[in-house]
Amino acid sequence: MAILDRREILDCQDLQTVDVMVPEWGGTVRVRMMSGLERDAFEARLRAGEGMNGARALLVALCAVDEGGARLFAEQDAVVVNSKAGFVLDRIATVAMKLNRIGESGTEEAEKNSDACQTA
Repeated sequence: MAILDRREILDCQDLQTVDVMVPEWGGTVRVRMMSGLERDAFEARLRAGEGMNGARALLVALCAVDEGGARLFAEQDAVVVNSKAGFVLDRIATVAMKLNRIGESGTEEAEKNSDACQTA
């Protein structure tokens, strides 16, 4: 394997997306991997004593993006997102967990996948 330089690392587009069908909402939600900063914010909120209360909605808020990859929600919007149907949030959050390798299923998925950016 090649040793990457700074430019190659910064140019790598490694935030993958997955589209989740949400017929209850009349369309599809695009779910993106969290950046390091977003992942840190997510984990900090969990460690700050908030536990799992609202974690599913926060994960959806941090991972739902538009066609260009821009987040649809601010972190503070998690409270509003949490007012949506729980089973729908579960569906989206499950995909976000797998994509971001959170939890047991995410660890298994990480072991199956190779690097997102391949060098020539």
